[in-house]
Amino acid sequence: MKIKTKYAKIMATIAVAFSFALIYTNKVEAYEINKTYQLAGNQGDMRVAKRNVIIAHDVGNPTTLGLNNAIYMNRTFNSAYTHFVIDGDTAYQVGTPGYVAWGAGSWANENSPAQIEIDNSYDPAHFAKSYKTYIELIRDMAKKYRIDLTLDSSNLYAGVKTHAWVTANIWGDHMDPYDYLASMGVSKTKFANDIRNGTGSIEKPSKPEITNPVAPVKPSTNGTFKDGQYTITKETGTFYPDRALSIYEYPGISNTGVKYYKGESVKYVGYVRNGGYLYVAYHPAFNERLTYYVACRDNGEALGKFK
Repeated sequence: MKIKTKYAKIMATIAVAFSFALIYTNKVEAYEINKTYQLAGNQGDMRVAKRNVIIAHDVGNPTTLGLNNAIYMNRTFNSAYTHFVIDGDTAYQVGTPGYVAWGAGSWANENSPAQIEIDNSYDPAHFAKSYKTYIELIRDMAKKYRIDLTLDSSNLYAGVKTHAWVTANIWGDHMDPYDYLASMGVSKTKFANDIRNGTGSIEKPSKPEITNPVAPVKPSTNGTFKDGQYTITKETGTFYPDRALSIYEYPGISNTGVKYYKGESVKYVGYVRNGGYLYVAYHPAFNERLTYYVACRDNGEALGKFK
């Protein structure tokens, strides 16, 4: 990695911080951009993102708010991170806007200068604040990067795209933020209208009756799903390695440097063959939007047991 590239990103970070101060501090009842957990200039992806789309997410974890997710992403940015995580009237910045972040796969990451997540609070008052901040920040980032405010259009390289749109049109198996927003009374139509037209406030939804908190979307046990160029056959179970086995970002590709050891277990959601190896696919607990892989057979030889 070239020194001048790092320097350029550091200088860009300073410039972005200055411009944010000019843009947001003069707003009435403005949300706050908190940079306590922003990645340092030599952390994260150094590539400049193409200014094509804004990616809208939710955090996919009903047990933590935006602050906790920002802290976690700052600590584990080598695995995944986005630019902003919303928590009430605060937007925690993690990645540097304008640069690639790792939130929705290669295509989305490279084409989005701003990926924004709303936290998963089921408290109506907190949700009202988070949703207002979510909409305002999406609109502000779109204006900053001259991106159209149309939601999930058929134009591949324009507008605001949800992670669900990326799943339907590019790759993946995640449907955020629609399921969470719907659970809080926000339809797709309202979400699209608010992004296009803005909203000073929203009608606070009545607290939904939730017998089971909304969990991150997982594949069913039938069919397949895509992870980049790989087609994963859906199957659920538990794999018990009988030796140390490396964890990969793709089947046998991009070793994470972490291993599963004998005595540990992997709850998998599918399997795929690459070369002479068969791999189980699983979603790591820290971010169930990701899929990681562990070899379970080497040319027919079992590398552990299944249950």
